[in-house]
Amino acid sequence: MLNIEEIESIFSLFPFARIKLALEGVDDTEVRGLIYDVACNFFAGYEAPLLKDDIDMDRFIRYLQLQAKAMGYRVQQLV
Repeated sequence: MLNIEEIESIFSLFPFARIKLALEGVDDTEVRGLIYDVACNFFAGYEAPLLKDDIDMDRFIRYLQLQAKAMGYRVQQLV
């Protein structure tokens, strides 16, 4: 899990998502999508895949976790 400082640091790179999160809160569906986009962009370096993209989502999540771990972030559990 990320701590507050890490989250703030990551979201500082994505001002639109940061502002939307501050205004709408984490329970907003659009904000949750933006959080997903931020994670994909930050840890993987590209846009978040959608379900219609027909990818192996478990494999993709494992990839994100490995990228985060390689960047020095704590990963609670690899899927």
